[in-house]
Amino acid sequence: VSQSRYHSKPAPCKIRVGGYDLVMIGKFPLLSAFLLSSVLLTIEPSFAQSVLVGWDIPTSNSGGTSSTPLLVNASTNADGVAGAVISIGSGIAVGNLSYGWGGTSWGSTTNTSVSQQNLEWANSNNKFFSFSITAQPGKILTINGIGSLSVMASGAGPGNWALLYSTNASFSAYTTIATWASGVTRAATTGTAYTNSLVAPFTAALSSSNIIVGPSTTAYFRLVGYEGWYSTGGSGRIMGNLTAPDFTILGTVETVSVTKSITWNGGANGAW
Repeated sequence: VSQSRYHSKPAPCKIRVGGYDLVMIGKFPLLSAFLLSSVLLTIEPSFAQSVLVGWDIPTSNSGGTSSTPLLVNASTNADGVAGAVISIGSGIAVGNLSYGWGGTSWGSTTNTSVSQQNLEWANSNNKFFSFSITAQPGKILTINGIGSLSVMASGAGPGNWALLYSTNASFSAYTTIATWASGVTRAATTGTAYTNSLVAPFTAALSSSNIIVGPSTTAYFRLVGYEGWYSTGGSGRIMGNLTAPDFTILGTVETVSVTKSITWNGGANGAW
């Protein structure tokens, strides 16, 4: 009589560890990603949206590069934010005014049309403001809105603006979070100047696609001005002298705390 080669499968057994269910099949557990790291985490969220970071945009009546800072540290940092800075891209000829921070040279005389100065061209030619936000150890930041941000441009300055995000400072890979188009004419001398808030379009995009910044990590952003007139004379700036801080990022902070450590001592008869 031939012996059966089939054996009954052991029934799964569920055990409770630190508030988590482990499913045991036979002698070996199927573990979640948290357990594989040998750490169970508790996340304590702060649900109210608030200002994570705020910058007081520098302004000056003297203008010129010598009187204009190229980098500004945040004047407001929420508990959980390790640091935040904003700077002007190297493609901009810096010159401050009493109402805004930025400069000229958003375009180039080597181009022959506004369309040549598209988002990709502007980003690769450093026609932007860049800013970064770093989370403290044990904190997770959720960026979900803009509280205050207004830009201006002369008639030859950038006609459109885009918010880009990357996990690395080099922007070797990035995501376009949102774009905004002024819809006004760009021209060397007869273009239409404008001042506009970017809060609504950028917040709508961030609300639907939050940016999550993990503990001790940094999120990198660029505010790119593009499709201005193909000359160096057009200007573009972030507006200052608003209700301080002039430029704010909104979101929430969560605290991540270690509640349990789990060690497997190995072997078929091992135990937690």
